[in-house]
Formats: sequence, structure tokens, C-alpha cells
Amino acid sequence: MKLRSEALNKYVLSRIGVKDPAVIVGPTVGEDSAVIDLGNGNVLVVHSDPITGAVEHLGWLAIHVPSNDVAVTDAKPRWFLPVIYLPEGASDEVIDRITRQMDSAAKELGAMIIGGHTEYTPGIERPMVAVTALGIARKESIVRTEGAISGDLILMTKTAGIEGTSILASDFEDELRAKGVGEDILIKG
Repeated sequence: MKLRSEALNKYVLSRIGVKDPAVIVGPTVGEDSAVIDLGNGNVLVVHSDPITGAVEHLGWLAIHVPSNDVAVTDAKPRWFLPVIYLPEGASDEVIDRITRQMDSAAKELGAMIIGGHTEYTPGIERPMVAVTALGIARKESIVRTEGAISGDLILMTKTAGIEGTSILASDFEDELRAKGVGEDILIKG
């Protein structure tokens, strides 16, 4: 669940340290990725996203979800920094599954995991991953949410809410089946 807008503005967006003139897009409502001017017409696009509700496809989603927010600015996601939080006592199979999925997803994108952090975290019941995705684009090609105006056309390649629906369908497949959701809807891709 996201913060109320009042709390977000008061405690998060107003506390950003020293403003840097190289930051073209910084923290603001409606813009998911930061855009930093690198000079020579290039910009670095950076976005972080936590995956806290998924279990079965956690590693794959951890790479693809922040990649989407970088890609919609017209930057190709190239590098990833994951932070993997494991419940105390999690088996090696858990970390194997997560990192295997992350490796596969990064390879799908032609990108590299360049670092990160992994730890056993007291007090959590399931693994969680937060990933920072980075990409480079030409400054003149950057697409910003702020530039959208009434009458613009929006191209959707899939349906709205597909990410959350996919997570729920895969992680609660047995419960959905028990409630009468048909196999044709539960087919795994």
C-alpha cells in the first residue's frame, strides 16, 4: 500500500538533500524514474521497485517490474542492483530459485546484474526483493509522464492491472481453483 499523498509530500518529497542541477527528473508524484544528465546528450534513467507480494515468480518480477519503468522513458534497462531479503532460516532452494529467475530475466533483456545485497532479515515471513534498474538514453528522446495532455493517445500492449493479477493468480492458484476459477484462466505462461 502506498503512502497518503500528504505524508508523501511532507516526509519524503520535501527531504531530498542538496538539489543537483544534473537531475532532470527527480522525486515527484507521477514520475517513477529519475533522469540524470550525463552530458554529451546522454541521460541515465534510474528506477527502484520493491516486490513484496509475489512468491512464485519473485525473481523474474523483481527484474521486469523496474525495467518497465525505465523502458517507458525510452531508455533500455541495462544494469540491475537487487537487494534480496530472506526470512531467517530460508533454505538454499529459495535463494537458488530467486537468483535463477533474476538471471533468466536479465538475460531476456540483454542486461546485467552488477551488484546488490542479500541478507537474512528478522521478522519477515517470505522473501522480498527490491531492485534498482538503470539505463541510458538520449536526452531529447526522454518521455515524461508530466508531458501527457488531454487528448494524447495511450498504447496499451496488455490489460491494466496485469502485474498484480498475475502475482495473485500464481501465488494463490490453489485457493482460486477451490473457489471455482477455471483451468483456462489459471493456465501458466
